[in-house]
Amino acid sequence: MSKRPIRLGEMLVQMGRVTADEVERALAHQHAHGGYMGDALVALGILTRDELWWGLANQHDIPFVHLRPENIDHELAARVPAAWAAEHRVLPVLWDEGRVTVVMPEVGGLERLEEVRLMTGAREVVPALTSPEAIADLIEAVHGPAERVGVAALLAEALERGATAFGVSARPGRAVGWFRAGDVVARALAPDWRDELGRLVQPPVPAPGTEGRWAATARVGSEICPLECHLVGSGEAMEWAAVPGPRLTADPARVHADPALVQRARDARRAGGVAARVACDPGDERAAEALLTLLPARLLGDAVRAIHLADRPGAAPPGTLALSLAQPLAATAAGLEPFVPDCVTVGVDALGEGDLDALRRLAPFVAVLARSAVGPAPDFDCVVRLRLGADGPAWTLAGTD
Repeated sequence: MSKRPIRLGEMLVQMGRVTADEVERALAHQHAHGGYMGDALVALGILTRDELWWGLANQHDIPFVHLRPENIDHELAARVPAAWAAEHRVLPVLWDEGRVTVVMPEVGGLERLEEVRLMTGAREVVPALTSPEAIADLIEAVHGPAERVGVAALLAEALERGATAFGVSARPGRAVGWFRAGDVVARALAPDWRDELGRLVQPPVPAPGTEGRWAATARVGSEICPLECHLVGSGEAMEWAAVPGPRLTADPARVHADPALVQRARDARRAGGVAARVACDPGDERAAEALLTLLPARLLGDAVRAIHLADRPGAAPPGTLALSLAQPLAATAAGLEPFVPDCVTVGVDALGEGDLDALRRLAPFVAVLARSAVGPAPDFDCVVRLRLGADGPAWTLAGTD
C-alpha cells in the first residue's frame, strides 16, 4: 500500500488494454466533463466497468475478488450497521487473527477502513475491490434486502449533493442507482425504475442491449438539468451514466422577462405577428434551448398553447409538447397549421429557405434558436437574448434584427 500507483491510463497502455490515442480521448472527455479518468474510459466505451475495477485494483496494488455470500463471515459483517454498509458500500467479510478483509467497489472507500477497524475491533484492515453487484449481494445476505428508492428521489439527492455523475446499473431482476459526490453513493431502485426514469429524462434511456451517447434533459422538482448520457448494454444488463450540466429553474415565473418583450408577445394576435431570433452567450446554447420551451408560458401565461420543434431530441424538458423534425421544418410547420397554436419555439442547426415564412403562418409569436448562421438575409422582427446571471436567467428584448 505504500507503493505510489502509476497513472491509470499509463498502466493500461503498458498492459496493452488501451492505446495512447484512447487515453488522449479520455483525458479530453475528463477535461470537458470532470470526474475521473476511469469514468471517462467507461463513458467512451473504451473499458467495461469490470475492466475498470480490475485496472483500479492493479493500479493501487489491491486484490480484486469475487465472493459468494456463503463464503464470508456473517457475524463479522453484521458488526457494521446496515445503513452504513448500504451508504458506503463497504463490508468486512473475513477475519484472520485480528486481520480483517474489507470489500468495496471503489478505491475511494479506503478512507472508511479506520471506521471499519473501530466497529469490528480489528488489529489490521486489508482492502479488496469487488463489483457493485457483488457488494450489493453480500450486504443483502447479511442485513436483508435494502430499502428501495425511486429514481426521482435519487436524482434529487444527487443534484443536491453536487454530483458530477449519476446513473443506473441494471441486471436481470435488480437495478442499482448511483451518483458520485466525492464517494460513490448507491441505492437499490424500486421495480418501476425504468418507467420513472422515462418520465424524468427525455429522450428516455434506450432498451437493454443498445449502446450510445446522446444529449438529454431531466426535470426534477422545480429544476431542469441538461445531461450528457452514455449507455452500454448486453442482453438484459446495462449501464447508464449521465454527466449533469448547470441546473436551471423549471418555473417560468422565476425567469425574468423584459416587460417590453412581454408586451410585444401579447400584442401579437394573429399569424405573422412577431418572429424573434433567439441569441445567447457562447456556451449557453443548451441552457437556452431548454429555457426556450418555458418562454411561451413566461410571456403569455400558463394557458398558452405552445409547440416546440427541434431537429435533435433531448432539448425540451419532460412535459413539453416537443416534436422532433422527421421532415423539413417548413413541411412540419405547414402540417401543424390546423392546430392554430398561440406560440411556436424552434431549436435547429440553421433555417432553410422558406422555413421562417412557414413558421410565421403557423403562430402569432415565433421564437427561433438557430445554432449556426441563419442566412444572408434573415427576416426576423427582433432579437430575444437569454442571459444567465447570479440572479437567475433573464430574457431581454435586444431590438430589431
